[in-house]
Amino acid sequence: SSYDDCALDAAYPSGNITKYNAPLTTDADLYKSEVNTLRSFVQLCAHSSVHSHQFTVGTNPEYINSAYFRDMNPPNAHFYNLFCCGPGHYTSNDYLAGWYLFDKVGGGNNNGLVVVASSKSGSMLLFENFYGPIGDGSVIGDAFVQWWQALGNTHDLWHRRWFYGLTLLGDPTLSWWKGAVPVPVQPQPEDV
Repeated sequence: SSYDDCALDAAYPSGNITKYNAPLTTDADLYKSEVNTLRSFVQLCAHSSVHSHQFTVGTNPEYINSAYFRDMNPPNAHFYNLFCCGPGHYTSNDYLAGWYLFDKVGGGNNNGLVVVASSKSGSMLLFENFYGPIGDGSVIGDAFVQWWQALGNTHDLWHRRWFYGLTLLGDPTLSWWKGAVPVPVQPQPEDV
């Protein structure tokens, strides 16, 4: 089944959204190519684990593991929503979502600022309750809270099993609409 644009059109004009959802052509190489191109926001829907994404073309699974982003090509988007099981498990060494944010010492520069990712099975659904507030100008952390609030005051067993463990990694005070992209500055030798 297809998630179409996962309601990204609630935040961004649909003409600015590129979608890939053809099962026979949406493979690991395509994702590597796209995620290594400068993007503002990436929504990935893929089978995953704490250390890898899986793309299945026909019956052949292809994988992108954390070492690809860590050692070869850091991804180039600023914001990510990973509809993927497990990459946000930040207590695991070498967890995949961390390499969407953090630079490897001596490696390439990473443009990632915020990643929404699950630390277990499950992830975000009802995307319009997240992207709608972003489209209205909310910072990403407030949009995340509004998404949770839209789930209601009580969470049944299904909600707890699917949504609990969803994390927001990075700076929750950022908004793409405000336009500021911080640039890290190395301290001078005399600075403390």
